[in-house]
Amino acid sequence: MVQAAQQRLHTASIQETPRHDPPRMTAIDVEMARMRGTTIAVEATQEHLQASKTATTPSLTDIIAAKERLVGRLRCELHFERESRILGDRLAGDLQLLIERCNMAVEMYEQDQRDIKAGYSRFKAGLADAR
Repeated sequence: MVQAAQQRLHTASIQETPRHDPPRMTAIDVEMARMRGTTIAVEATQEHLQASKTATTPSLTDIIAAKERLVGRLRCELHFERESRILGDRLAGDLQLLIERCNMAVEMYEQDQRDIKAGYSRFKAGLADAR
């Protein structure tokens, strides 16, 4: 496929392409096909590179305004993260207290169960002695 494209490029005469036909392959098309590249290769052409060099640089006032907007946005994000952290820490503390109370309730339940079983065992032993 690549060889066919290269051969068409070399054998094609330089004349106007009719409107109903696709445009002829150029050297960059052949190079992209050979390297199995993407359209990023088009952006690396000489015209695009030269255009990027002539792009205007923003004024100092524009740069400062953009940086101030960035700083403002970052401050808002930092405030949000701090508030979220405070709420998370408060929730963790509340949950820790709740877990401790639940553990104490379970321990008290288990102790009460042991006491009831011991009392029942004494009751059964008392009945057995009475016989």
